[in-house]
Amino acid sequence: MPQEKLAAQFHNLFSRKIRPIHSWHEWLQRWQVAVTLEEMSGLLHVGLDVPENRYPNETQYSYFDQVTFYLTIADGWADRYPFLVAEGDTDYIIGRDKYGNVIQKTSSELRQQLARKAFDVLCTNFFKLEEHKERNGSVANWIDEIISGQILLSLQEFFRSEKSQLGNRIRIRNLSERAENRSHGEQQVVDFFIVLAKSVWEWKEEDVPSWRDAAEKNGIARRNDEMRSRLLNAKPWLVEILSQVDQLDILEKWLLKLDRACLVKLEEIALRGELRRFDHPVSEDRRVASTDEACFLGSKAAWLIKKIELAIREFGRLNAIVEEERRVAEAHQHLRELTSGKK
Repeated sequence: MPQEKLAAQFHNLFSRKIRPIHSWHEWLQRWQVAVTLEEMSGLLHVGLDVPENRYPNETQYSYFDQVTFYLTIADGWADRYPFLVAEGDTDYIIGRDKYGNVIQKTSSELRQQLARKAFDVLCTNFFKLEEHKERNGSVANWIDEIISGQILLSLQEFFRSEKSQLGNRIRIRNLSERAENRSHGEQQVVDFFIVLAKSVWEWKEEDVPSWRDAAEKNGIARRNDEMRSRLLNAKPWLVEILSQVDQLDILEKWLLKLDRACLVKLEEIALRGELRRFDHPVSEDRRVASTDEACFLGSKAAWLIKKIELAIREFGRLNAIVEEERRVAEAHQHLRELTSGKK
């Protein structure tokens, strides 16, 4: 008997039709009918590698549509409580440990496990900067796509600020509060935000060439207005994130570009500081009453406010000097013309 026939007779794979998932449309269909942890985990493992589109008769999707869906699955990955349901948990046996003891997990733990899987896939795909050099030509091109689209709003929702469960501190949802507790994947998220912040503050309006017709000029102006509005909305959010991951220093490059909304956010962050009677010269524990007190505590947000105020003041003073020098030079020139008899 030929070897191929022998293999086909005994090997189950030879009797099966095997193909990859052909599009995100099909992936979504399979996700909706999957019921087991293993099925859903397997789908999450490959989802961002599945082609966005394949056939014209299917609903068309983009890569950012895929990422947005993953963000909805991953939301709350670090906390079990969002996955609890009103009717309570069900216990499932999922295997045994090396000693033969039964391993059980509740339904909420399984939901959290899938959310963590979705987040891990995002970290190794979407948030990993190196992954986008080949896909988009450069990281800068990919970041430009992000700040130009609706995915930026999805990121703002996923990484929104909220009250910590421990005390009244503010934390960033879906990101560990303490740097030493962050996984390698979370550190990739931090690196992503540093690059994103730089791109947001370095954005420049698209030029409007004089030779373009009125319709084209209006289109460029509209795109500039939309982008400016989107980024103005995102900047205070990024200030909060950079503060939480101890990266506010990178904003020093754009001291004169930090608008009023950013200053309000910095002041809000600075005034969260607390003076404690065992550590500071106060009679009882209290919040700081001013940015000066926040500076005394070493608040980076408070010191950044001071630097912004200094930069604005010195920029104005130096501009005034240049303007006065120009005025004096024009006056001297005018005087020379008068004394020489020239008009």
